[in-house]
Amino acid sequence: MRYSIGLLAAVLAALAGVQIACAQEEAPPPVRVAVNGVIGPPQVLSQELRRELAALIDRQQNVVVAGKGKATGLFLKWYVLAQTEKDGTKVSYVLDVENRTGRRLNRFEGDETADGPFENPWAVFTPSLTQSLAAKAAASFTAWLPRLALNSDGPPR
Repeated sequence: MRYSIGLLAAVLAALAGVQIACAQEEAPPPVRVAVNGVIGPPQVLSQELRRELAALIDRQQNVVVAGKGKATGLFLKWYVLAQTEKDGTKVSYVLDVENRTGRRLNRFEGDETADGPFENPWAVFTPSLTQSLAAKAAASFTAWLPRLALNSDGPPR
């Protein structure tokens, strides 16, 4: 009986070590994403929107926002449009996800209506609106990433 408990303990310890080693080997490298400039808004707002989107995506597990000149697997192009309507200002966006060759892999769209029709529709942008748009775009993109891995050999890294 004394030998069987020792043998059982040794087998369990060995299996635990194998499971830990397998789990460490199976973790894929992070997906490297380049967040390109935002097309549409004035330059200062474009930079602010880009920074907010990049920061939200960079916080996600297994995703790294690459700096300029770094090898990346995915490229994000974000288009934002603000137009004055009767009841306020409608802000719409399109987020395109492209691979290295420029082929679009997916497109996410959304919009929000901000109070107050202004002569300059970009004047509706407040920090909370900027954060809200970036949060919606980042959530759509990060929710889609696992599906990309299931539908192919995995996301480009």
